[in-house]
Amino acid sequence: MEYKNGWYTYYSKTLGQKYACKILPDGTLDTWTEDKVHYSQKEIDIIKKNHGEFDNRVHILKKFFFGEIIQ
Repeated sequence: MEYKNGWYTYYSKTLGQKYACKILPDGTLDTWTEDKVHYSQKEIDIIKKNHGEFDNRVHILKKFFFGEIIQ
């Protein structure tokens, strides 16, 4: 884990890349992957509930469709 300018950087073996997280003033988590895919706090909660961690299949679909994870 690295810390720079308010962002914590981690490496995901599942995604095969780094991702960065920052706690926003409202207390929610803002997350961006190295390949520039954004995840909101709501999406992270859904992923953790259903998969336990980032899922590469979900990530590829989100990246391809520029979508939002809703379930």
